[in-house]
Amino acid sequence: MAELRLAALALTSCANAGAGPTTVAGPPGWSAIETLARAAGDAAKADGVAVDATGAWGDPARGCYALAIELRGGGDAQKLVDGIASAGIATRDVVYEGTAVTLGVARAPYDGRVRAEIASDGRVAARACFWNEREPAGCAAACGGWMR
Repeated sequence: MAELRLAALALTSCANAGAGPTTVAGPPGWSAIETLARAAGDAAKADGVAVDATGAWGDPARGCYALAIELRGGGDAQKLVDGIASAGIATRDVVYEGTAVTLGVARAPYDGRVRAEIASDGRVAARACFWNEREPAGCAAACGGWMR
C-alpha cells in the first residue's frame, strides 16, 4: 500500500525494526494500524538506530494516517530532514525550534507534517501525520492538534 511506503520513508533516517508500542496515543477516533507501525520500523533496519516504540493510527476512509516513533541514537535534526529528502519526499517549511524540528512533507498523492523532539542524549520522539486527496482539510485539522 502506498501509505505504508510513505510512512516508512518519512522516518527512514531514524527507524529500524523491533519496537514495542509507543506511549503516545493516536489522534482521537483513529484506529490503530499495526502494519503501518511495523512498516516504519522495517524500512530502516540497516540504519543502526535502536527503536524503543512505534505506533500508527488512521482513518483510512478519510485518507488520514499518523505515525509515532521513539528511538535512541538518531539525535540530529538536520540528519532527519536530509534523510526524508533523500528518500524522495519533498520537504518544505522546515522550522528548527530549540531541540525540535517540524516540517511539511509531500509525495504524491500524500501531504503531511513531521515533528521530531530531540533530547541531548540522542533520544528522539517523532510524529508523522499525512493524508491523501480524500479529505485533506479534515485530516490536516486532526493532525494539527495531535502533532503538538
